[in-house]
Parts: sequence; C-alpha cells; structure tokens
Amino acid sequence: MRKNNPKYNGWKKRRSKLIWEREYKRKEKNKNSFTPPTRNNNVNYEGPDIEFFNLPNRFSIYDNFEEVTRNFNQIKKTINSPSFNKKHIHFNMSSSELVRVDALMYLLTFIKNIRHMNEKIKMVGGNFPLNLECKEVVRESGFLNYLNSMTKSTYSEENIQIMAGKDVDTDIFRKILHFTHKKLNCSRLDTKDLYTLFGEIIGNANEHAYDNDSFNGWNKYLIFANYIENKVRFVILDTGEGIIKTMKKKFHEKLFPDDRALLKSALKGEFRTATELKYRGNGLPTIRGMCAKGIVKNFSLITNSVVYRTSYANGKLSEKYESYMGMLEGTLYYFDFSLGGTNFEH
Repeated sequence: MRKNNPKYNGWKKRRSKLIWEREYKRKEKNKNSFTPPTRNNNVNYEGPDIEFFNLPNRFSIYDNFEEVTRNFNQIKKTINSPSFNKKHIHFNMSSSELVRVDALMYLLTFIKNIRHMNEKIKMVGGNFPLNLECKEVVRESGFLNYLNSMTKSTYSEENIQIMAGKDVDTDIFRKILHFTHKKLNCSRLDTKDLYTLFGEIIGNANEHAYDNDSFNGWNKYLIFANYIENKVRFVILDTGEGIIKTMKKKFHEKLFPDDRALLKSALKGEFRTATELKYRGNGLPTIRGMCAKGIVKNFSLITNSVVYRTSYANGKLSEKYESYMGMLEGTLYYFDFSLGGTNFEH
C-alpha cells in the first residue's frame, strides 16, 4: 500500500515540515504587525501589489524634524505619482530606536488621509519596532485604537491615550483635566488656565487651520497626555495646513518669505488671520502670554518649516525660533504642566 512506501512517507514528512515552517513564519510576521493581513482581504501580502516604506530610525518630529518630514513628503510624492499603482502599502517601523507620540499622530493622520491621495490603495499595513521600549510606546499611545488591528492598545495609568476631535469637545477637555487633577493632586482652580490654553489651541484648529474648505472629513486635532516625574506632558497635533500656510501675508513677504519672522509676528499679536475677521488671531498671543507667565513649561510649537521653543526660569521667558528644510503639514504643540514652577527639560 502507498502508506507503507518509504519514499512516499519521506515525502509526506518533508511536506508536513515545510507547511509547518511556512505557517510558523507567517504567524511570527503577523505577530509583529500592527495591521496584519486577513484571509478575507484578498491582498497578496508578499506579491507585486505591495509597496514598503521604511520609517526613520529616530521616529520623532520633536527630535528629528527634518528627516521625519522629508520621509513623509517623499512617501506622499510617491503615492501621488500617476505611475503608482500599488493596492497595499506597508509602513516598516522595525528598525526604529526612538519613537515619540508626535510622529505616531502624524502617521495616523497620514494613514487616514491616504485614500484621498490615491484611490487605488485598498489596504494599509505596518509593523512594530523590534526595540521593546519603542514597541510599548506604540501600544500604550492609543495609536492602534484607530486602526483595523488585531493587536490592541495597552492601557497605562500614566497616559491619556490619543483622543481625536473635530470641534471644541468639552468631554475631551474634561478627561484630560481629570487626569491632571489626579496625577498632580490639584484642584480645578489650579488648572483653569490650562483649560483656557486648550481652548485657544483647539480653537485655532477649528477656526482657521483649514484654508479654502480643505478639511477632508477626518478629525481636526489629536491630543495625548503623559505623566512623567511630577508633571503632565501634552502633545497636540492640529491636522490642518499649518499656521504659516494660512497666514495673511504682505506683498514683500510673499516675494521674500521668512517663516520665522511670520510666526514671530503672529505670536506677538499682529493681525495675520487670513479670515479677515477682527476677533480671530488672538489665540497665539494668548498662548505666548501663558508661556511668559510660566503657566506651562518647555513649550514648543512646530508648524510648516519653523519651530518655536521656549524655556522659563527665574520669572523670565526665553524664546527661540528655528527654520528647517523640511515641511510639516499642520501644527504640533508640545508643553509641560506642573505645580511649583520647576523647569523641566525634554
């Protein structure tokens, strides 16, 4: 009989081993993927319809602005190309040695808007960093909550995971302030200025972050909070076009643009809003005023190609404007809130 044939039995054993090895490798690959393929998606995971994009080793806009923004802009250029015909794209984060929530927010917004760039794309996937600390940042941030992922976010008492909104959402403010009260053991009175600051930042996102009705339907801002050593650090991404792009510019400023000077004038309260409405444009001076009073520490504002950073010590505000070669679409806010006036460094 065939089952007693040594050659047949040897072939069957080798075939079973080969099938087992393939299945094991597939499971291992999917284990490290935050959006693994499923049997029903009809996508060939390793076929010609997939395009891989490598993300930077230092995946942080705050720490590595130029490389990260160049990386995203190159990916966007590739996807927008008329010759691009891939149905599945995959973001490779495996080699990342540093991951911050700001870059994850930007990636999330990029993924959500990707089909507006190219309708041919049917599926977006990606994998975790091999670095365990970076992997935990991804899992604890809440990034996975917005993706069709088999891997779920990990809850941490030290974080308020990424929350997204389209309007001034008092429920989001309430959650963040409750988290701040609990972690810093403070009262509502202690955080009343913080509430005002959120209102100004989110107000900017709603009022004039999107020029010419460019809002594409997803959320206008993302917000994240993290408790670290007696302070709460906030990261907010306004997903609009960015402050510089939506500012009202004078004729000579269009001919000889200086983004640092433009942002500086807006922060100082010069009438720069492109909406032409007098009650608009007060948000940035109000935010700068709170930095000058030491209400928030280590404030950073990153928009388009310019970065504004502050430090506060001994009752004095130090400000620095930096211009970069990269281009960030939107506005990113980074700042710390604590009680007692201690100045912290990132």
